[in-house]
Amino acid sequence: MPFRIEKVNSLLVQEISNILNKTRFLGLGFVTVTSAECAKDLKSAKIWISIMDKNKDKTLSILKGHLREIQKELNQRIEIKFCPKIRFYLDKSEDNYFKIDKLLKDEKRDLNP
Repeated sequence: MPFRIEKVNSLLVQEISNILNKTRFLGLGFVTVTSAECAKDLKSAKIWISIMDKNKDKTLSILKGHLREIQKELNQRIEIKFCPKIRFYLDKSEDNYFKIDKLLKDEKRDLNP
């Protein structure tokens, strides 16, 4: 991955995290920006988020409902030629971690009764 894209990805994670922390949207649970993936032309970006809430779909829909406000704030904060158009996606790697951890613990328990 080119260095410029990596820098923009890092900047997006940092700025979107700051925006979400600064502007607490009504009904939005604990949200963490885990990573960003910019397109090669820097016109669009996938923003991966982790949600620590029981109703992840509701929280994600609230976040997507405020996408214009977040995009506008991001456009004002980032000083590059084209600010990427962002889209939010749910990062499920944490859920996978817990499933794998549970399977390993169960396997260990079965081996050592």
